[in-house]
Amino acid sequence: RKVQDIDEFSKIAELARTARSKIAEKSFRSVTPKMERMDAVMYCLGAIERFEKMSLAEVQKAGFEIALLGLTVVACTTLPPSPPVVPPPAAQYQSHLAQINKIRFFAMNGRMAIMTESKGFSGGLHWHHHGEGDDLDFFSPLGTQLGKLTRDADGVTLTTSTQNSIHANDAETLTQQTLGWSLPMSGLTDWILGRPAQGPVEVLASDVKGNITHMMQQGWDIHYADYADFNDVTLPVKITLKSQKLDLKLVIESWQTGAE
Repeated sequence: RKVQDIDEFSKIAELARTARSKIAEKSFRSVTPKMERMDAVMYCLGAIERFEKMSLAEVQKAGFEIALLGLTVVACTTLPPSPPVVPPPAAQYQSHLAQINKIRFFAMNGRMAIMTESKGFSGGLHWHHHGEGDDLDFFSPLGTQLGKLTRDADGVTLTTSTQNSIHANDAETLTQQTLGWSLPMSGLTDWILGRPAQGPVEVLASDVKGNITHMMQQGWDIHYADYADFNDVTLPVKITLKSQKLDLKLVIESWQTGAE
């Protein structure tokens, strides 16, 4: 301490400060051997005190952002720059597309996170796509079923956890009216498999294996972060879709597909 008082900006003073910090740390751990990360304890305490002063809406928004970070597996690291947009290799892309085009039905289990300008949602998703239409089951982060979305030739029906049913002609209209955000079902059935929907495609890029990495279609900016093999079929497992009003992130944990 005397060395620091003589000239606090000298090199010797800096060494003295470092030594004092090490002595303090050693002394603290000797009396609290089971609390080696007191800084983490104080950080959590500060977070609790801050949450107590926040409104319910602010807490829900913060909770959604935390869940979103976990879903995208973002830790305290620097994300690598996005790869340049390049046209897909013709042969590899066509081969991969032909493989996907054999799929007539699928069942997937995973998680989803949705963020709009004013609302957010995160939880589980089970999606069964078949010849007659689609069945989507939505779950809370704790596994409680929140609702079921059914699409068939007669339109789309949303059944809530209280067994109330709401019907509309299409999923986009129904989800916008009831949930506050529009689920792009018209394109999502194809996008989730890693292929373009019918109609023009503004941007299309793929990796050397022919898997689409970036696509822009129907006003949506779609990025595929990862693929995996399921029964000899390569399918997406991490997808991010963005429009002007909605961010949608999907993490697929399992796939089942069939040709009939």
